[in-house]
Amino acid sequence: MTARSAKGPATKVDEIWHVGHDSEVTIKNEVFRVMPDDEERQILSIMLAYTSTADAGNRQIVCKFQSRYADPIYTAYAGIVQAASKVYTYIFAPGLPDATALRVDTLTTPIPYLVLKPWDAIYILDDNGIEVTDDIMFEMQYLYRKV
Repeated sequence: MTARSAKGPATKVDEIWHVGHDSEVTIKNEVFRVMPDDEERQILSIMLAYTSTADAGNRQIVCKFQSRYADPIYTAYAGIVQAASKVYTYIFAPGLPDATALRVDTLTTPIPYLVLKPWDAIYILDDNGIEVTDDIMFEMQYLYRKV
């Protein structure tokens, strides 16, 4: 298949989807990922282990998918808030139930099947902005193809 590029002539699009993995451990209350300029990615799952500090306040974890121009594509809010001094695991994936209660400190939140274009972004954060030094362990599984 070929696709017309805004920069010039048609380019070859890889018809084969490959499996990819991304991970990070961060000492801040957010994760920001920009898609590579030569790939489309279909998100299979995003897992977070979110450790809240002792600072009082309820964290509202949100996963935002944005276009390259920072326009919203989709926003998924976790079904509950996280209090201080807790470690919760959040899983965002297509087809999951929208849980409003923890099961063994884990919460599931559905997202639609999304194909993110080059330069689109995923932004995961505490929407309440309680404490910037909360820890996040981030893992993402996805399919990708070259465009």
